[in-house]
Amino acid sequence: MPSAPDDLFERFFPEPSGHEPLEPGEGSISREEAEKWLAEGGKKRVCGQILLHAASRGMSGVRMSPVGRDVVIEGRSGAGPVRLLSFPLRFRRPLFDAFIELAGVPGGSELPPETVFHLESETGVVALQASFLRGLSGPEVIVKILPDLRAGISLDSVGFNPGQLDITEKVLRKGNGLFLVSSPGPEGVATTLFSMLREGYRPGLRTITVEERHRFRNEGYIQLDRRQAEERFSGDWSRLAESLEPDILMIEHLPDPAALADLLHLAQAGTLVLCGIRRFNFDRALRTLLTLDVDQFILAHVMRLVLHQRLVKLLCMECRRQVPARPSLRMVGERYRAELERIVADASFYLPSGCLKCDGTGYSGRMALIEMIPFTPGVQNIVASEGTLDEKLSRLMEEDLYSAAQSVQDMLRRGMVTYEDVAPFFR
Repeated sequence: MPSAPDDLFERFFPEPSGHEPLEPGEGSISREEAEKWLAEGGKKRVCGQILLHAASRGMSGVRMSPVGRDVVIEGRSGAGPVRLLSFPLRFRRPLFDAFIELAGVPGGSELPPETVFHLESETGVVALQASFLRGLSGPEVIVKILPDLRAGISLDSVGFNPGQLDITEKVLRKGNGLFLVSSPGPEGVATTLFSMLREGYRPGLRTITVEERHRFRNEGYIQLDRRQAEERFSGDWSRLAESLEPDILMIEHLPDPAALADLLHLAQAGTLVLCGIRRFNFDRALRTLLTLDVDQFILAHVMRLVLHQRLVKLLCMECRRQVPARPSLRMVGERYRAELERIVADASFYLPSGCLKCDGTGYSGRMALIEMIPFTPGVQNIVASEGTLDEKLSRLMEEDLYSAAQSVQDMLRRGMVTYEDVAPFFR
């Protein structure tokens, strides 16, 4: 049985010469199914349904390329390539253009860049990565079906201590409000945000993520990279929300912290907003929030959690080198001094060395250490009060700070980190 509806394609793309089209080869998708897709939405619908068909059968990708006098669309599986559909070679360019249109990139003479895009079906959202190539025999398309990451990320896997984990789960169960995650470096917040998103997600909730670089598919989410979001919505988060109507919005990195005011209003309207900012310490993140041009009562009652994390390197336990010197406590804050004095008196301290197991680096991975302030009733009262900024900051740190000190002290006692790497937590 032919695997492509050549009669309908003939109607959409008539042969310029008037000759009869070549008979297509066979494929695993039936002619009847392809005819239905074509009638529903033309060549773009056909290409989209081929991709969803491949994803539903666990394939890793799809490739369109010329084979002899046909253009063949193959799926990639563990057992090797599987022919899905084929068409007469003259349909190669219309199909190539259909894949470009499906990926949402402008056409033209130049090959478009590698692009991530999404397709929605009745069972969820599929994320795909398309590459457009100019092969020896003409244009080709390779579409990778991105793997699902959501099942592998959980709150208890990213560095929360038991008290932090308990309060984070409680506030996420509220299902609304604004959550802010800051980091002093250029990386590290994405995994934490995704773990929080996984905790807050429920089937049926429309979930939008805006990511710096798209690597994985997360079942049930619509994922955009920041370049796509900026092109489509000009960096206007209200416009994005009006267009996509998310129940949950996750933004990996907010380039302009002033936009937190807009996100606060989205959260006030009922959206669960998870947002990351980079190159901020905890003090700066709190100051940025408390000086937003918004009503302090709204800020106090819509904000749910401010979290700061710092990635620390873990020493390789095979080659770490013990040192006799004791660290200086000159820069340690008063609240931590007594406990650190006991640690310095009792514990051994180490520096990295290097071995075959750690590839000579002296380290064996990284771990997130977390500090956070949940917006409990006591915190809400402080934020909505008439005090000065510094007075509020001082009271917040005393009221309900969930410090990383407990985790850091335990790691120091066990010789898992250098003192220099964790010293910022004790200032």
